[in-house]
Amino acid sequence: MIKKALFSLLVLSFLVAPLALKAQSADDIAKLIAQLEQQIAYLKQQLAQLQGQPGQQSWCFTFEKNLGVGSGGIISKWKKRRAR
Repeated sequence: MIKKALFSLLVLSFLVAPLALKAQSADDIAKLIAQLEQQIAYLKQQLAQLQGQPGQQSWCFTFEKNLGVGSGGIISKWKKRRAR
């Protein structure tokens, strides 16, 4: 009985869902495309400004030293001192 009720509810939801959805007209879609094109142009302008700024480099690690097994640092030195 419960399975029939759930199946009926599922079928009913598939029948009612398309009625609840709003169909968009061609004018609405054209307006949305125009808005997106304006936003893309604005973002391209911002990107060009950011790329054109001299001296704005992000930090980059150079990996000059090999950090292998047994390499120490401040924390390992502190642990050695505490172990004494």
